[in-house]
Amino acid sequence: MLYDADCGFCTQAVGVLGRVDRKVRVRVHPLQSAAALRQFGLTREAALEQLWSLDEQGRRHGGAEAANVALSAALGFAGPLWLYRLPGVRWCQDQVYRAVAANRYRLPGSAGSCALDR
Repeated sequence: MLYDADCGFCTQAVGVLGRVDRKVRVRVHPLQSAAALRQFGLTREAALEQLWSLDEQGRRHGGAEAANVALSAALGFAGPLWLYRLPGVRWCQDQVYRAVAANRYRLPGSAGSCALDR
């Protein structure tokens, strides 16, 4: 999973994922790492747009889907990803994800570095 290490909210979310991932199934990488950007095949600008995850087959997922891929891997079963793919659930989660991403600098644990000029 690729996340913004300069964002306090994002870093806290990675901490929560780490507590859920007791068997350390998910590897997290800060987007500030050039090697991680190459591994994900992304530019820094694209990486700043949303959360990114690679599934077990190496396919890239972004946004809410990326969060579900990472959470499913952390839990060791595809429940969150299966739920995300239900009709209507994807749309709802995508809307919530976009709202959170757009306002992450306002959320607890965040800092001014979370506010991106777009």
